[in-house]
Amino acid sequence: MKAAAVWTGRSTGSKSTAYRLDGRIITGVAEIVPFSLSVGTHKLTVQATDVAGHTASVESTFQVTIDIAHLDQLVDMGKDHGDFLTNGTATSLQAQIASLQKAKTPLERDIRLKALKITINVQSGLTMKQSFANIAILAGVNKATVSRVINGNRNISEKTRKKVEDIMKQYNYVPNSIARGLATKKTFTVGFCFDYTNKQAYANPYFYKVLQGIEEVVYNHDHMFLMMSDHDGKNGRSTFERVVVERRVDGVIIPNTLLNERNYELLTKHDMPFVVSGENTLKQADAPWVDIDNVQAGRILTEHLIDLGCRNIMIYAGGSAAKRDKFLGDRLNGYHEAMRQHHLEPQVIEHADFLKKLYDSPRSGSEAQRPDALICCTHEQLFEILDWENGNPLLAELALATFDSFPMSKYLKYPVHFVEIDLEMMGKQAAQMLFSRMNKESGVPPFISIPTQIGK
Repeated sequence: MKAAAVWTGRSTGSKSTAYRLDGRIITGVAEIVPFSLSVGTHKLTVQATDVAGHTASVESTFQVTIDIAHLDQLVDMGKDHGDFLTNGTATSLQAQIASLQKAKTPLERDIRLKALKITINVQSGLTMKQSFANIAILAGVNKATVSRVINGNRNISEKTRKKVEDIMKQYNYVPNSIARGLATKKTFTVGFCFDYTNKQAYANPYFYKVLQGIEEVVYNHDHMFLMMSDHDGKNGRSTFERVVVERRVDGVIIPNTLLNERNYELLTKHDMPFVVSGENTLKQADAPWVDIDNVQAGRILTEHLIDLGCRNIMIYAGGSAAKRDKFLGDRLNGYHEAMRQHHLEPQVIEHADFLKKLYDSPRSGSEAQRPDALICCTHEQLFEILDWENGNPLLAELALATFDSFPMSKYLKYPVHFVEIDLEMMGKQAAQMLFSRMNKESGVPPFISIPTQIGK
């Protein structure tokens, strides 16, 4: 929709002519976007200059009014002239005009007229100034209601929420996250702490499974996700410490390997909501955590092998690693529970070489010590055993088992029994618990232990 203001005065013999509308320079034919001129009196000035440098000017005034009763006819004319890209645009304007024409009070008329103005500006190719005010006008609600919808306030009807969200989507409205944060005193960001110097963590595909679960929940809550390192920087402070002290995030997830006394005191001192990924190993019992039930996993895997007829079941746990890593110690405890319950003698080895010697030695009394099943607590340990496949009878005589499946298992000559461990669910549960704590919900459990099952 466009209106044209044309100056038709003659300036014979002039060298140049200048046109001004309300003091603003315009071209000879000025295309004026609807509603760009306010209602009331306006002045058009024409100044001509001849070849000798003499100037003369003429001023004309005109009135701008809004003929609400005939606006629909103007849209019809625009349709006939092909001024609309689609019929839907014209239909939308006609609906707003009909609503405007039915206004019963001056206030109601002004509100609907402002909404029509915004729509026309957008349809004319102008960018709508993104603000609560414009969205509120278009949705027919107050600015506080728009703010509640954007901030996820639950004390609002679903009908109103959908109406506001539809308007925001229609006009490509994107809330200003900085202004939103200032109003709510939130960053709408969740952090994950790790140590970037630990290259082994990056090589572990299960690290990314946990992250995948965390990110899904974070993004579903319309938050950003920030990864930070606990490694000290040049100034002696880690990124993690700076983020917590400066409150760059609303909450943080930290692996149990990095939850030391210093980090615990840092989080509690600054009242930063946090959840531990992995069972809490600190003496402080109030550190919330989410982990796989590794004791249960070790127990059911051992019982599965017993159900298969195995009795001489050995577990490859690794001495120092089992003491250092809580999850390995728990798997070992689950193994001991099952063996004890079935009155079987546990056999724990710390190095693969011990097992290899049993098979390399001549058949003698050592043959009785050979296991009929072997549980490897990690995939790295399993791969050590699989590396013996060429020229060694181990895999032909032994039932192998481990924790969690891996993509290459289907290509192995001999089957590997395993426990399914849902690390993605672990990430999801950790993130969901964090949001519950960030929102200060009641009844949040102090920890979540995720059960496992035998894989198929």
